[in-house]
Formats: sequence, C-alpha cells, structure tokens
Amino acid sequence: YQLRYQAALKTILVSSGTPSEGKSFVTANLAVSLARNNERSVLLIDGDLRRPTVHKLFGGPNSLGLSDFLSGTAEITDVMQRNVEVGQNAEQGVRDLSNLTLITAGSSGENSLELVGNHRIEALVEAVTPHFDWILIDSPPVLAVTDAVDLARAADGVLLVARGTSTPFDVAQRAAQA
Repeated sequence: YQLRYQAALKTILVSSGTPSEGKSFVTANLAVSLARNNERSVLLIDGDLRRPTVHKLFGGPNSLGLSDFLSGTAEITDVMQRNVEVGQNAEQGVRDLSNLTLITAGSSGENSLELVGNHRIEALVEAVTPHFDWILIDSPPVLAVTDAVDLARAADGVLLVARGTSTPFDVAQRAAQA
C-alpha cells in the first residue's frame, strides 16, 4: 500500500504461498480485464518456468519464451506473442485483445533457478516498460522455490493469492514475509 505512493505501480508480480492456489488464473484474468480497456497495453509474462500455465490458458504456443530470453538464445521481440484471442467456443465468441501481449515460459525450465537469478528479467522489464501500461508476471509459489523472490526484484509490487478456505493462515503469513 505504501509503495503505491512512493512509485508508480506498473509491474506486478503475482504469486502464492503454495501450488494450486489460483495465481495463474488470477493473473490471466487480471491481464484480460486490464486489456479490455483498449487504451491500455498489457504485457503478461509467465515467470513460472517449472510449471508454465499462461500458454495453456490462452491457447498459444510455448516454443519460445522467457527462459529463451533469460538464457540469451532469443531477443525480446522473438518471445512476444501478439493478437491474443480469448474465448474459443460458440457461447463466448472470440474477443480480440490486440493490446494484450504474452511472453510464455518458453521451452526449458530445467535450470530455472539460474535463469531467473541472472538479472536479465530486470533488463527485460526495463526495456519493455515504455511500451506497456501494465506488466504482469505470473510467478511460481513463493514458498516452494526461490524463483518468485528473484523475479520480484523486477516488479513494483507483489500480489499474493490465497485460496479462501484452503490456504492455512500460517502459509499465507510466511508467503507475505518471503
């Protein structure tokens, strides 16, 4: 809360304490909600290199992505996916969200600790910041691996997701302290 008054809140890392608390779902829905205002451009980055989900939620490929950029084998423009379409069935229709850009996790999550620890995520965020109104980073659970803490260095703020009736209070507290 205090951070918002000290600096502009533009880059948000979304995490949870443990797996399966809905952080990727929340991140994707937040990105779509922000992108529905066609005057705002949104970048959604799948920073969960171990268990990538964003490409599945949007039905896109995961061949090139964040891991490829972090390892130095791809440029920023190579890993960005544009012209995202949301809603693939007849009831939903297809909604074009041309102002939503995705960076999926990419091809390899085997050495994710080394990749997110090499500080290239900060360079990526710094390079794309002038081009987007919002940057959302879906991260791994903060208590499961240290990747989320490393990724958080590139964010202005962190949004912790907790599942209402199943996340133990002590887990939520530990996640907030991490």
